[in-house]
Amino acid sequence: MILFNEKFNNTKYLKSLFNSLNFMYFDNSLPEIPVIIVNNENLNGCFKFDFDFEHKLLKNPRIELSIIHNFSYTTLEKTLIHEMAHYKVYLGLTPEKIKEAFAAYDNNDSDTVEKLLEIGKYGHINTWKSIISEINHKYNIKIDIGKY
Repeated sequence: MILFNEKFNNTKYLKSLFNSLNFMYFDNSLPEIPVIIVNNENLNGCFKFDFDFEHKLLKNPRIELSIIHNFSYTTLEKTLIHEMAHYKVYLGLTPEKIKEAFAAYDNNDSDTVEKLLEIGKYGHINTWKSIISEINHKYNIKIDIGKY
């Protein structure tokens, strides 16, 4: 089956897949968010959110999956689980960490922002790695954690 073609209801399918994976691997702990198809040859998937600098909030979490790569079902599932783990990290950010991250941003300290929010070069260590390791161990699905 070729995923992401013009005759396929991608939105409905991805919503259903998100909900199924949330149930199976995350105990339904993740509130539903948009899973969006993008044309980006530089990524398989990406968890994103917006910075609201006026109100010092993080908002609009979403997962983007690239249509370019013509995923197999197994790759799509693993990619979505990978991004859902980033979402779980996001949901676990404390108000204190978010406040500190905005203060670091105001001081032009992007490294501290990334470290506090566990994004960028800090995105695949600590909390994310722990979540994926637990899923790999419990379900034996072998999502790669070593190349980050």
